[in-house]
Amino acid sequence: MSTSNKETTRPLGHNNNGIPIKVIVCDDEFPHRRLMVQLLKSVGFNVVIEAANGEEALYYVNLHKPELLLMDYHMPRKDGLEALKELHATMP
Repeated sequence: MSTSNKETTRPLGHNNNGIPIKVIVCDDEFPHRRLMVQLLKSVGFNVVIEAANGEEALYYVNLHKPELLLMDYHMPRKDGLEALKELHATMP
């Protein structure tokens, strides 16, 4: 008797339930942010909002509760590392 390892496939950018993964993109450079958003959306991710610095990203993370946060490292006001440290302290 043989068993089949039939693997179920789901679209890119979707979780195991077939729901698009919520993403926040954070970069102070608009062209970089725009490129990431277009790329993510083209493969099915749900980009809920864009942020231009770490302070905005923290606000939007608390508001939208994304499954994925893509953040630049070097940004004004609050860089990516500072924001991630703060985020980790509040959501370990």
